[in-house]
Amino acid sequence: MRFLWQSAVVQALALLSLTATTNAFRVTGATTGYDSRSKSWPARQTIEDLIKATPSWDLYVLALQRFQNTSAADALSYFQVAGIHGYPNRPWDGVTGSGSGVGFCMHSSVLFPLWHRPYMALYEVSLLAHSMGKS
Repeated sequence: MRFLWQSAVVQALALLSLTATTNAFRVTGATTGYDSRSKSWPARQTIEDLIKATPSWDLYVLALQRFQNTSAADALSYFQVAGIHGYPNRPWDGVTGSGSGVGFCMHSSVLFPLWHRPYMALYEVSLLAHSMGKS
């Protein structure tokens, strides 16, 4: 187990060396929807439940359409954000992935949860911005 964590630390340090970019994107996660009375955030719905919630589903589809229609040259476009995960396999913000797979995703690595959560936060915030017309 100790070797596994040492390997993870080495991989993480290698990733940190890739952070010299021309732009910086701060990913904080969604900051809207908080209910101050119940002191809670709305729960995520399963796709099956979301489809049944017609206004929410419509908003999701329209936001996704706006996200996908953003110019591929925009670093926060659907095309570019999807590329961070894997396809299209190309550099993002001046950085080229160094793994054996495509994109930057850390599949089959102990770093997967540490990598995937901030990626999903970027995706969710981008989709939320499109749903609110702030793209």
